[in-house]
Amino acid sequence: MPVKLLVIGVPESGLEEMYSLMPQLLPLSKGTWVNQWEGDVQDELLKLKPGEIRTGYLYHSETVKRFMDAQRIRRIFMVRDPRDMILSMLFSILRDPKHPHQTYFRQHLKSMNERLLRMITGFMESRAVSKQFGEVQIGYGDINEHYNRYLRWMDDPGTLTVRYEKAADDPKLLHEELARIVDYLWPDLQDGERTLTKEQYIQRIGQLKPEKPKHILPPGGWKKAYTPETIAAFKKVAGELLIYLGYEQDFDW
Repeated sequence: MPVKLLVIGVPESGLEEMYSLMPQLLPLSKGTWVNQWEGDVQDELLKLKPGEIRTGYLYHSETVKRFMDAQRIRRIFMVRDPRDMILSMLFSILRDPKHPHQTYFRQHLKSMNERLLRMITGFMESRAVSKQFGEVQIGYGDINEHYNRYLRWMDDPGTLTVRYEKAADDPKLLHEELARIVDYLWPDLQDGERTLTKEQYIQRIGQLKPEKPKHILPPGGWKKAYTPETIAAFKKVAGELLIYLGYEQDFDW
């Protein structure tokens, strides 16, 4: 049976880039976004056709994992350094006039340092202030809440984890990651109506021309934006998360 592929991950981790790149490399057509907050997830996943790729934010659960295993849905899980991820989220809010919190972040929070602190530590604004900016409620959980419900995908042997840092910026690293993806999907490619060998798929990688988004924060971009205050806040809130993900060995960074 041809590949059924779902690209999942935390926000700002390169989902759209991988979703765009895979059909250039493999015999996959693009399906629609999987929205776990609207409707039944399993009903949505049943719509994933053989030979199709879909993407979306999807929290880990054993029920959903077992369902996807039964449906032979392959998963790529995108992960990113949380320091870059949360900064990229902030940039997305500030540059998107349609984001419901943009006016609040631009007008109520006067500095980048203050805005970033709110994103790292989490906050819940008062009803009065929220109403002032046209919202019933304005707030976010801390950085751990953005990550925790996804993390167990990393420990799932049926899911291939790809780090954003290896799929962005460096052509050699991207080539290596795409070769890993071909290897991971090969059993399904082999069962489907394949026209190329594994080696031929891997050779095609060098011919791909990935499109970079207009607004991109390069890996390690957080180093230019974080202050001693935001670094201290991040270590306090999510220093253990960085160690768990393998982005740091300790708190000395």
